[in-house]
Amino acid sequence: MTTPFTIGIDAHKSTHTLVALDTAGKVRGERTVKAVSEGHAEALRWALKFGTDLEWAVEDCRGYTRLLEQDLLAANQRVIRVPLILMAHNRKATRTPGKSDAIDDPHSTVRGC
Repeated sequence: MTTPFTIGIDAHKSTHTLVALDTAGKVRGERTVKAVSEGHAEALRWALKFGTDLEWAVEDCRGYTRLLEQDLLAANQRVIRVPLILMAHNRKATRTPGKSDAIDDPHSTVRGC
């Protein structure tokens, strides 16, 4: 039996940043891929190293995630859309002064579920 993992995705126009979390919420890996089908295939290959029982938590910003969601669903993956309002509340609650990342925290996608 495989351990279920959640892959949280912070979607942007050119790239998607992924974080793999185990059931305890521990970060097991991070990766950034291009926001094109080839990048999505790379993301899937990377995520499958954590097992086959995956759940993809995607920010509900379909302008940036439509193709990603289509590619994941075509690969028989479970995709969960996380409403942006949950993301905004979570980011506000966990944000510290200044910006430590080049992009938003992908961990908050999973925390928003």
